[in-house]
Order: sequence, then structure tokens, then C-alpha cells
Amino acid sequence: MKNFPTEFRHGNGSMMLLDQTRLLLRFTQPQSAEELEKRLSELKLTIETLPKYINDDVPKPWHEINNSNQRYWVRTTDGSVITDDRFELIQKMFVETLEWIGPVYHMNRSSEAVHRLCPSPKTLVIEFQRSAQQEAEVYVQRLMKDYQLTEVYDKSKYLSGRHYFTINNLEQTNALQLRDSLKNREKKTVKNVFVETIPFLKPIASTIPNDTYWTSQWDMAQINAPAAWDISTGDSSVVICILDEGCDLTHPD
Repeated sequence: MKNFPTEFRHGNGSMMLLDQTRLLLRFTQPQSAEELEKRLSELKLTIETLPKYINDDVPKPWHEINNSNQRYWVRTTDGSVITDDRFELIQKMFVETLEWIGPVYHMNRSSEAVHRLCPSPKTLVIEFQRSAQQEAEVYVQRLMKDYQLTEVYDKSKYLSGRHYFTINNLEQTNALQLRDSLKNREKKTVKNVFVETIPFLKPIASTIPNDTYWTSQWDMAQINAPAAWDISTGDSSVVICILDEGCDLTHPD
């Protein structure tokens, strides 16, 4: 597939393989899923979906594709490989609204949805060698000029000395290509180059109760109760009886 390596080593050391039947499309403005689906069908592509049930009666509410109205994961309808020609047709079809097209990788030996991700083609995080850290600003300015980067200072300030950049010339290069180039050409000043990864599935957001004393109930966090509440918060028709050795009638709960 155009410009993307067949293998990608994750930050945790795991080797990931390119899924040549999938892409992540990022748009500059919100897109209607219905309208997008119609246009994608012309290229034999479809927006990613997951089964809503494990089987006929067991739901999977904790699994959801990490789509938004400006970001859509897509795949070929027949499982065919996305060739360079089809890649270019996607670019032409959405030329006015498409910000970038990202590759999809999956863990080696596993193609399950939870093991898929997209390395953002537009962003890089650079860590300088210790010897270069005192003059980091000088090197930042040079890298921005030489490699057509823009630093996002609002993000860099939270990265403990690392620097967050966006790539300005995506037509010529992407984050994976530039990462390798920087590692080879800037060894004296650059220690590490990281890419930002986007998970295929939405991260599970734990439900937080409206209990006034929630922050004092350490036991609920110990048993990871919020993760269960994402699946179900109970049924008012179910009666629960709790047997204990006694109670404190003056306790605020």
C-alpha cells in the first residue's frame, strides 16, 4: 500500500503487520456517515462496524469502533487489497475535505479488532539526546525548517522535555517514513522518535456515580466497579439482600 511499510514496531516492542484491506480516513470537517457510505461504495469500501452481539442474545456494549464525525475506519467490502490505484481514487474523491489517510496495523499473529491501530501519519514526538537538550530550541527550529514540521507547544509542554510535531508535507512523506529518516540522519541530536497511535476500538470510559461520598469509597475502586457499571448499572426490579455483622446507625451513608 502506498508509502506505508508492511511492518511497524509498536512502542511496547511488539511487531505489527499492515492490514492491506483497511484504512483510517481523517476529514477536515464533519461528515455524514450515510453520505460517506454512499460515496465509499463506489470504491467497494465500507465504514467499519462490529457485531452488536456475541451470539443471538448476549450483547457486546463495551465494543465500539473508534469513529467520530471527522474520523472513519473503513475496509474493503470483499476483503480485497487496497492497491495504490484505489488509494489515489480515495484521495481524488475526497480531495476537498480529506486531511489524511492512515494505515491500519494489527498485532503479529492476531487480527482481532482489539489488536488493531493506526499510527497517525501526521504527528511525531521527538526526544533529544541529553547532550542536545540544553540547546533543544535551536535544534527544534532547524528540524522544523529542514523537515517541514510545526511544533504544537500546547502538547509539548506536557511531555517532560519531548516535543510534539505535526508534518506539513504529507504529500511527500508521513510519520513512519520521517521517523526512520530522523533516526538515521539525526543520530547526534535525536534520541528517540515516537509516532502517535489511534486505537481501533474506543477506549472504555468508566461510569462515575453521582454518590456524594464516592471519593471516600476506596473499596469500589479496588474491585474496579466502574468498569462493570459501563456494562450495566443494575435493574430496579432486582432485590439484593446484604448480610453483615452490624451497622453504624450514625454513619452518613
